[in-house]
Amino acid sequence: MNMKAGILTYHNIPNFGALLQALALCRALRQSGADCEIIDYRCSNVEQRELTFHTSANSVKTIYRRLFYWPGEKEKIRRCTDFMRDQEVVSNRTYTRATIGEANAVYDTFITGSDMVWNLDINGHDLTFFLDFTEDDKTRYSYASSIGGIWAKEEEKHLLPLLKRYESLSAREQDTASWITNELSLDCKWTADPTMLMEASEWERLVFPVREKNYVLVYFPNAGILDAAKTYARRKRKELVVLSFKPFRGRHIKSKAVYTPGEWLSYLHGADAVFTDSYHGILFSIYFKKTFWTNNHSNRMESLFAGLHLEGRFLEENTFENRIDYDACMLRMEEMRRKALAYIKHMATKNCKVKKTHITANERNCSGCTACMAVCPANAILFEEDLQGFKRPVVSQSKCIECGKCLRVCPARNPLRECRDIHPNAYAVRWENEEIRENSASGAFFPAMARYILKKKSGYICGCVLNKELMPIHIVTDQWTDVLRMQDSKYVQSDLQDCFAAIKALLIQGNYVLFTGTSCQVAGLKAALHVSGVPEETLLTIDFFCHGVPSPRIWKEYLDFYRRKRRRPVTGYRFRSKKYGWGKTARGANYLNSVRTGRPAMRVIPFRCCRNSGPEDIWDDRSYEARMWRMIFFSDLCLRSYCYTCPYATLHKPADITMGDFWGLDVCLPEFDDAKGTSLVIGRTKKGLAALEQIQYLRKMEVPVELAIKRQANAFAPSMEEKKRAQFWEDYRAHGFDYIAKKYFKYGRAVKVKSAVKLALFKWRLMDYSN
Repeated sequence: MNMKAGILTYHNIPNFGALLQALALCRALRQSGADCEIIDYRCSNVEQRELTFHTSANSVKTIYRRLFYWPGEKEKIRRCTDFMRDQEVVSNRTYTRATIGEANAVYDTFITGSDMVWNLDINGHDLTFFLDFTEDDKTRYSYASSIGGIWAKEEEKHLLPLLKRYESLSAREQDTASWITNELSLDCKWTADPTMLMEASEWERLVFPVREKNYVLVYFPNAGILDAAKTYARRKRKELVVLSFKPFRGRHIKSKAVYTPGEWLSYLHGADAVFTDSYHGILFSIYFKKTFWTNNHSNRMESLFAGLHLEGRFLEENTFENRIDYDACMLRMEEMRRKALAYIKHMATKNCKVKKTHITANERNCSGCTACMAVCPANAILFEEDLQGFKRPVVSQSKCIECGKCLRVCPARNPLRECRDIHPNAYAVRWENEEIRENSASGAFFPAMARYILKKKSGYICGCVLNKELMPIHIVTDQWTDVLRMQDSKYVQSDLQDCFAAIKALLIQGNYVLFTGTSCQVAGLKAALHVSGVPEETLLTIDFFCHGVPSPRIWKEYLDFYRRKRRRPVTGYRFRSKKYGWGKTARGANYLNSVRTGRPAMRVIPFRCCRNSGPEDIWDDRSYEARMWRMIFFSDLCLRSYCYTCPYATLHKPADITMGDFWGLDVCLPEFDDAKGTSLVIGRTKKGLAALEQIQYLRKMEVPVELAIKRQANAFAPSMEEKKRAQFWEDYRAHGFDYIAKKYFKYGRAVKVKSAVKLALFKWRLMDYSN
């Protein structure tokens, strides 16, 4: 008999701790073998408290403040909702108090989850969290449920019969567990908060590097906490970062609004010290082994400190000098985790059947790397376009053998750590072959490396080209003519097709292969080879600092738009033309995009027509239509959702070598800058540096990594998601590309006239539009 478990907890509120504890509980149960999910139950009192704008206040000033911060709060609610949806732990169906009884037909076991689910003031005396709706034949558990105090005697009379129906009870706070056991005569265990069920390394998968360095973090900035943090930061000569929508003024103080649990964890992970009254803020400070202090004397905080023997963490007890013995603390935490996992295992195996799983993908949890397709032994996975034009895996249920390889290989679920044997070295690099460099986006490093693999190693190259329809695809080749097609950046997501399978076959045969692509594509390839047991000694990988990958569907629509508006066929495209130079001298950088078009066969001259005697193809880099893709790309409206939380938008990437434009060369190495293009090359493995050293026809000069990446914005953090992105896609689906061209990219007669005037001024060298 199939058994399915449903968890009732607070999962749909913009509270980072609540979301992460709900996620951790569901994942822990699944890892223990349970077929379970969080029931998407909407408690009206909780939603009224957490998701609505409150007008009740004691002053007009307070209402004004709430109005001022409400747009940010709404954005936080939206992004937190997206976060939980992307984790794939919440049920598809939504329940209310009126319909929750119908869940009996879906679930056999019900689990009251953690957080303040038994706090009657918060949930408005909603007995759903006491499982009053469940039928008699259902099994009931609680895990680390919290009360926040004790119930009144009248409340106890109503709740005691419901608690007696539970198979087993557990509470998050030790005094709560003791009170239920002693006062209500019910056996109640003390169990750890669900976030403790996952190790720090698992939480770090949600972490990405933040721009701020060497800082003290404040979360829940009440007066006592903030004043203490300012004092500590001054003593340690560190910057103060306050996570809040409210701006805080002062020297070396920065306010930072965070909208997702991933952003919140990232700032905790990067901090040198943490000051907070948040329970989960302190928990994650402990997981990440941070120095922290608090003013929170609640029973749950004191229960936590007693369990981990953490003394001297309250502000009034120390002078910021006492350190935490994390070696001893982690031993006690491991013991708490072991007991909690034993309880989880009991719930999972007693009543819940093991669930077979395979990969599923939504907007935010898939980079489109095709690693899952490459390792599937049953050929059950194909990649199909979603509504935004991005390809995602679709599993054939009839073919799938539920081996789980696709889950193990996915680098989005298991981010590949940096590929580094040695300390990375950075170089300014260029190939002196003028013809080759002219057709490259920067210093022609990639074709130089490709030539080395082809000629010296008799190997193969895998890179991105534009096909006959000008759609970007990856191909595997041993032909130099194909390498020349791979030159120039491609600001659209490429289709990897079955390249991973071809590379696996070549490596097994002992061939050398050079692969170039985005960091997530490199991570996917390496993961696929690792899971398949294929040696990588003859594989060399190159990635680059990536701004994000736009939608192939919008790219295709743009090309069609250009054909219709200019009334000419499009036969080619350059994303990074050097017609007007490169770097600081690249006057007219707005004219980087260049469309190759065919001339009309006939041209009209007054009173007669004659055949066009000009060249068959011309390059258009001046019309407004030709330059629109640059605006579309940098608008960030149609990037893949995964790009906004990319774990590889950092200096530490998975490839052997990272390349890119050496922006700022005129400042770092002015003597090396000839205004024709220079590549920034970072070698982080012995294999990558060895290959670089063997290419004698490259001119290179070493430069400190920190200096080289100053102008690489995505070396520090991924691109930010535009607030209008959701509306952009709604408008596109409802009205088409012409509508979004006018609404979001200002296409129209006025802007075309303005563009023509600017072009004239540029041609006459009266104005410089390089910025």
